Amino acid sequence: MEETTIQIDWLTFSLYLAGFAVVAIAIYLIWRKSYRKKLAERSSDIVMLEVRVPKKLEKKEYETLKSFSELTSVADQMFASLNSLYVTGIKGFLYGQPKISFELVAKDKEIIFYVGTPKYLQSLVEKQILSFYQQGQIDPGVDFRIFKEGMKSAVGIVTTTKRYLYPIKTYTELNSDTINNITNALSKLGEDGRATVQMVISPANPAWRQNIDYALGRIREGKSVPAMLSWYGRAFFYFSDVIAHWFRSQTTKDKGSTASPLQEESVKLLTQKSAKSGFLTQIRIVSLAKTEEEAEMNLRNIFSAYAQLGAPDRNNFKLKINLDKKAFITHFILRDFYGLDKMLLNCEELASVYHFPNEHIETPGIRWFLAKRASAPSGIPQEGLVLGENIYRGEKTIVRIKDDDRRRHIYAIGMTGTGKSTLFETMILQDIYAGRGVALFDPHGETVENILAKIPKSRVEDVIYFNPADTQRPMGLNLLEWKTQDEKDFLVQESIQIFYKLFDPNAQGFIGPQFEHWMRNAALTLMEYPQGGTLIEIPKLFTDDGFRQDRINYVQDPVVQAFWNQQLAKTADFHKSEMYNYFISKFGRFMTNHTMRNIIGQAKSAFDLRSVMDSRKILLVDLAKGKIGETNSNLLGMILITKLMTAALSRVDIDEEQRKDFYLYVDEFQNFATDTFSVILSEARKFRLNLNITNQYIAQIPEPIRDAIIGNVGTLISFRIGVPDAEFMEKEFEPVFNKTDLNNIEAFNAYVKLLVDKAPLKPFSMKTIKSPLKEDMEMRKAVSQLSSLKYGRDISIVEAEISNRVRSYTPVEQERSVARESGL
Repeated sequence: MEETTIQIDWLTFSLYLAGFAVVAIAIYLIWRKSYRKKLAERSSDIVMLEVRVPKKLEKKEYETLKSFSELTSVADQMFASLNSLYVTGIKGFLYGQPKISFELVAKDKEIIFYVGTPKYLQSLVEKQILSFYQQGQIDPGVDFRIFKEGMKSAVGIVTTTKRYLYPIKTYTELNSDTINNITNALSKLGEDGRATVQMVISPANPAWRQNIDYALGRIREGKSVPAMLSWYGRAFFYFSDVIAHWFRSQTTKDKGSTASPLQEESVKLLTQKSAKSGFLTQIRIVSLAKTEEEAEMNLRNIFSAYAQLGAPDRNNFKLKINLDKKAFITHFILRDFYGLDKMLLNCEELASVYHFPNEHIETPGIRWFLAKRASAPSGIPQEGLVLGENIYRGEKTIVRIKDDDRRRHIYAIGMTGTGKSTLFETMILQDIYAGRGVALFDPHGETVENILAKIPKSRVEDVIYFNPADTQRPMGLNLLEWKTQDEKDFLVQESIQIFYKLFDPNAQGFIGPQFEHWMRNAALTLMEYPQGGTLIEIPKLFTDDGFRQDRINYVQDPVVQAFWNQQLAKTADFHKSEMYNYFISKFGRFMTNHTMRNIIGQAKSAFDLRSVMDSRKILLVDLAKGKIGETNSNLLGMILITKLMTAALSRVDIDEEQRKDFYLYVDEFQNFATDTFSVILSEARKFRLNLNITNQYIAQIPEPIRDAIIGNVGTLISFRIGVPDAEFMEKEFEPVFNKTDLNNIEAFNAYVKLLVDKAPLKPFSMKTIKSPLKEDMEMRKAVSQLSSLKYGRDISIVEAEISNRVRSYTPVEQERSVARESGL
């Protein structure tokens, strides 16, 4: 019976043991699943922020240069403020403390500073950083990934050689900036070398201070400090002390212990460490190179930069490299702690290990914040066309402009590649989708092609794609085509200005009064002809007697008749021949160019620009210089600008309220602007022709037009510009921005002086917004073909018509022409 009882007890014990094992395994599996789920969630929860600070802080004249320790103390305060993220209670126990990653990334000869944070903390972290680095800038991180296929990697964890009680040397005790050595090592990675230094921190449980207080008490008593400072470690040492004290009391009289000078120094160091907020910290280094040997060498070189922070009486750093690389990289990417190699550093130690750069750091390649930003004023409209967004101190404001303010024109200046075309594309697409009338003159062709691929189906029929490079179905463009006498006079004057712009832009005398006189009379003669006349027929008036006589027959103006019948008729042949060569040579390049001749040689233009404006068409003009040449591009652009202004002025026949807004976009406008462009700037608003113009630098613009821009344009936008232009434009943007800012602002960012309700706001910074619309290549092709069919003409018909117009007159035809003139 007793044996049976014993067997039942063992069975019960076994069952309990098995039950405990099952529960333990279940808890472990649940924890493991939860941990993996948490890691997976963290992969999509981390937000990387690029932090840039100016190399030189703005200061008053009376302020002196701050020392590196003063500037580093800012990071000390910043880290102290992050201790407020500590989560107390059951929530902190179950979900852990938030982790934030501070990183230096070196690749492509650049060193960039990043901060990784959970999404829910992004706004708070940004504000904390910017409250201490007030002249800094935070942007979404895009270049933080360093892993590249085919490159070998080396990884390591930087940890301390002693317990966390003992501090490292900090910036307050050093003679140079602690980050300088680290960035110098990162700048010497060799060809194609890459590396990241990642410091993950998490607020520590405040109990760590109690452990240091306990250690301080033992040191002051001359006792050793336990290896483990947990409650069970301290309990073990307590009983050990009791036993040791009993043994000493049995042998000698206990006189007590006092701290040695070395221990007194330890008391001082521990007291300093516990005086500031603490963080669990893990520093990881990842190095990539073409070979494993080179990657490991770079890893050790980077680690050696931390030697400055160690001392015999302090803590030191050591490098652990025998790691599970796959698991390490997973935690590295997730910005999570790996293994048990965590340190406890206070905020002063953290600032010594990592802080944002300052003017004492001379390492090349650091990505500095080169131009400051300013917040958008409170008066930014809540409706209207979107120009971009203002991002300042983590706050985002959409920048809009009202329709009425757009009528006072927009001028943007900036170097090539700084974002002008992106701004134009965004604005144009908004106008198109809103059903507005738009014209774009693009001397590069890229923006036109982008817009063609994003045309909505509802507006396909409205598109006029003027592409001079389409030689199979050229569209006519006749500068000398007119409707009213006022238009006629304006076009003749503009045709003269165009030739000045093309052949004598600097007024050196290549085009003079004699050319003007001949050009004016020749143009007026051709414009009287019932079937019209074109530029390519002007030379024929002077070289073909029959052709000239035929056209003179239709001239009603006695002054023009006198030019041909009296002045030119009485000019000696010798003087005529000299003048002919001088005059006709200006037309040769257009007459002999196949493409240009088939465009400007058509008597009737392919589209009427007054109709284009009134019916809100979409006119896309591809003037790519690489396709048709610079001079041809400029000529066609100037003809279209002239005819568009003529169409706008013709709107005088309807009330202003009935005139529909038409938005003209001209990139590199100086190529198409004659001296009368200043008239367009001052008068176009009345006729609802709203200009949006850009160019690269001020010297491209003639002084009268430049003054007209500054005096008449309502909204000024400056992307990055050169030093001479920055000095000129500075007075428009000061005191908010200076010439250094204008000269250094990042690409796709700009400074804006926005007109709101006819009054300019204080200048502010703006980032352009790229259109989210996707390109449809099939749409681009279909729109292009449809436009060509509707407005172009078959090349064989065009050539036959032009040949017939400029053919030589036979003697019989000349006689008939003279007879018609005599009334016979």
